[in-house]
Amino acid sequence: MEGKENRDKFNRLIDNFHEGYYEVNLKGDFIFLNSSIARMVGYSKEEGLGTSYKKYMSNETAKKVFDVFHQVYQTGEPLHLEYEILRRDGTSVAIENSVYPLKDARGNITGFYGLATDITERKRMENALRRSEEKYRTILESIEDGYYEVDLAGNLTFFNNALSNILGYSSEEMMGMNNREFMDEENASNVYKVFNMVFRTGLPSKGVDWEIIRKDRRKRYIEASVSLARGSDGRPEGFRGIVRDVTERKLAEKMLESAKTRFESLFENANEMIITTDAEGYILRVNRKVLEISGYSREELIGESILKLAPPGCRGNYIGFWKDLLDGKEPRKELKALMKSGEVIYILVSGSVIRDDGRIMEIQYNAHDITHIKKAQGTILRLKDRLNS
Repeated sequence: MEGKENRDKFNRLIDNFHEGYYEVNLKGDFIFLNSSIARMVGYSKEEGLGTSYKKYMSNETAKKVFDVFHQVYQTGEPLHLEYEILRRDGTSVAIENSVYPLKDARGNITGFYGLATDITERKRMENALRRSEEKYRTILESIEDGYYEVDLAGNLTFFNNALSNILGYSSEEMMGMNNREFMDEENASNVYKVFNMVFRTGLPSKGVDWEIIRKDRRKRYIEASVSLARGSDGRPEGFRGIVRDVTERKLAEKMLESAKTRFESLFENANEMIITTDAEGYILRVNRKVLEISGYSREELIGESILKLAPPGCRGNYIGFWKDLLDGKEPRKELKALMKSGEVIYILVSGSVIRDDGRIMEIQYNAHDITHIKKAQGTILRLKDRLNS
C-alpha cells in the first residue's frame, strides 16, 4: 500500500516536469509517460500507455533508437541522442533524448527511462544559421566587358557590342550619344570629375564605380577605367577605357553583407552557447548565451584558452574532446564548466572543425546547459530509491 502511494506521488511529481519523462519495458512499450511526452506526440497519456516507441517515428529512426537502447542495456551507461518523432497530426518534432537504464530493486535492468526535450525551435535556428553561413561564404560574379572611346565632350565615337548590351541601346542609337544621356546628374558629375582629372594629369584612372541607366530604365552598376586618348600630334582628343558590368557583384556584395548580418544575428542570439577558437584552443568569438550563463564579459574570454572554463580536474576531458575533433570525429559529450562565480554546471557539448584547403580556420563548440536535467535525474533517482525502500 505504501509502495503504491509512493509511486503515485512519484508520478504526480514527474507529471509536472517541463521535460518529457517516459519509461519503457525491454520490448520498448511505454509503461509510463508524463504530460510533456503526451503533448509532444499529440496523444493522451492513456492512449500512449502500452504502445511501442516505434509508433512515433520512422523505421530508420526506430532502428537508431533501438541501437541506443541496446547499448545502454549492454553497458549500463546513459546515452544522449537527437532525432525526430512523428506527432498524431503528421507533423514532426525534434527532440533531445537522454536514455538511462531502468532497474528493479535487485539492480536488474528491466527497461529504460529517459528525459526528452523539444528542440524543434533550436534546430530551426541551427538550420537558419547554417543556411546563412553558406550564403555568407558564397559570392557569385558575372562579368561582361565593354570598350568605349569618347571625344573631349564625352560623346561616344567608338564602342563594341558588349557596351551596347550593357546599355541596352542599338549601335545606331549610341553613336554620338553623350554620357549624360544614360546617367543621372550625380553620376554625370562624378564622371566629369574623373575625366577632368585624367585630362589634367594624363594619368589613367582604374576601377571607378558608376551607376548607369539603361534604355529600359533599369539601373546597372559599372566599373570603368579611363585613359587619355591622344591624336597623332600628341594632343588630347578624348578618352577611352574598359567598362565592366558589376551589377551582379554589387548585388552579391549587398546580399553577402545582408547574409553576414543575419549570420551574426543568429550566432549572437542563438539559444545555445557557441564558442569558436583557433586550432590551439584560444577563444576567437563567443555569443551572448555564453556571457549570460558564464558570467564573464566578452573581453574576459576573447584570447583566453578554452581551458579557462574547465573546472579543476577536468582539463583532460576538454583536451580529449579537442583531440577527437582534430581526429575528424564528431564527439558529443557531457562536460563540466566553471563559471566566473565559481559555480560548476553540466553542459552537453558538440563541435565541428572549419577547414580551408586542409588548414584549420576555427573550431566551433556548441553547448547546452543540462544542469537542470542532471538535477532532475538526481531527483528521480532519489524518488526511485525512496520508492524501492
